[in-house]
Amino acid sequence: YHSSAQLKTTDIPDQIYQNYLIFSFVRDPLTRIRSSFNEATGGSNSNQLFSSHLKGESKTSRNIHYQSQSYQILASQSQSGHPIHIDFIGHVEDLDTDWNRLQYANTPDAIHLSSTERLKLIPNKTTYLQLQQQNNKKNKNEEEEEDDDGG
Repeated sequence: YHSSAQLKTTDIPDQIYQNYLIFSFVRDPLTRIRSSFNEATGGSNSNQLFSSHLKGESKTSRNIHYQSQSYQILASQSQSGHPIHIDFIGHVEDLDTDWNRLQYANTPDAIHLSSTERLKLIPNKTTYLQLQQQNNKKNKNEEEEEDDDGG
């Protein structure tokens, strides 16, 4: 269910964009377009219908849910008409990893920092995954030590 009352980026004062870390999550474009087509056609497998959908010839292809996510992000403007800078773009397919990476910029110590400073706190995916492996190894070792002490 989608409400007709929507908050638009132009409804938000510029100061918000200057003082907060702005992030978005995007979905794989091919998966998204296929999903939008299936939703619009009730799961039809017609190649001709899909082709007209991709070309923007169908009514549903003009719906915001079927437009390019990069266009929507790049076309976003603040109240004064300035482009909105997205600090972090995560991927739905890696939601757990990207959301957890984003949390490095959301600690109580980081909240008072500028968005630029907070962005520097977010590890890249490789570093994050290495940190996770180290933490998992450490936790496993601690559990083994507890088992040795308890038994």
